[in-house]
Amino acid sequence: MPHYSWLPMFMQEFKRLSAEQQQAFLDAVRRYIIAPLLSGGQPPSNIFHKMSGYDIYEFRWDKSGRFRATCRLFVNTAGETEIEWRRIGGHEIYQRP
Repeated sequence: MPHYSWLPMFMQEFKRLSAEQQQAFLDAVRRYIIAPLLSGGQPPSNIFHKMSGYDIYEFRWDKSGRFRATCRLFVNTAGETEIEWRRIGGHEIYQRP
């Protein structure tokens, strides 16, 4: 199972989401990121892709496309996949992805 961490900014923004939005995000992470990685695949590129010019990935987890999250995806020193969540919310997250 991939390990994960989050930056303080991510947690502040996550707490501002409604309970339904928080649950939708967690469900989408399990379905579109964790499940493919566990099965040896890759998350679908139409909703999870590397941002141009950054070593950061964008995850569009809301069906409306309004909500997004950014993260770093890397292999840690133990050889395990790690996801570092950076920002979550609307388009304002692109000011500092």
